[in-house]
Amino acid sequence: MHLQMIWRFAAWVAGCSIPTGIVLYVTSKLAKSAGDRITHAMDAYTGEQAKLTAQFHNLGRLIEQTEKLTTATEVIKAQISNEIWDRQMRWTSKRDSYIELMGTLGERHDVEGRNKLLEQIHRNDPGNKMYPIELDRAMLRSQEVQARMVRVACVAPLLVSPEAHRVLIETTNALKKVRYDHPKFEADSDHNLQVLQDGLNKLLTVARQDLDASIVLPKAPSL
Repeated sequence: MHLQMIWRFAAWVAGCSIPTGIVLYVTSKLAKSAGDRITHAMDAYTGEQAKLTAQFHNLGRLIEQTEKLTTATEVIKAQISNEIWDRQMRWTSKRDSYIELMGTLGERHDVEGRNKLLEQIHRNDPGNKMYPIELDRAMLRSQEVQARMVRVACVAPLLVSPEAHRVLIETTNALKKVRYDHPKFEADSDHNLQVLQDGLNKLLTVARQDLDASIVLPKAPSL
């Protein structure tokens, strides 16, 4: 279209009295200007087309990367979920072990106190008809608690901390055998009561530290 207009202009000028050289010069300038505009337009079109093509390829890579990222995220979530579940189960087992351990020590403390009281009642009232029955019950309970103490001492190392297990062993070893027919049975009973109470206090502190340290969440795996 531009070239047609240029040549029409050139033909019109040629029909005038303007020299041919001037006509050709003006015509060539107009043609060059039109060609430059067309070239610039084509370059701009080619550049925009290249940008669109690059964006299209980048979009494809972006979609591919997004899909990979989504898959990796799901894998990480599953791993974290499994690790949290595993930690929660182990924490629960550890907590239950501490509860059983402290409960057994607490019951051993209660047995010691009740046996002491029972012997005191017997000495103050030797003819008490309930004494033989209560003595049999006390002896049976003492045996049951002692059996639990042995079982807990064997199982505890699997779950509780080494420090907690050491507290249990030290407490058990510090207990004295009370001879209730001995004049000084009360002193031995009081010793055992104090040892058991100290053991419970130490175990409580150790258990809290161990359980608090066991609830740290796992770190997310790297992508």
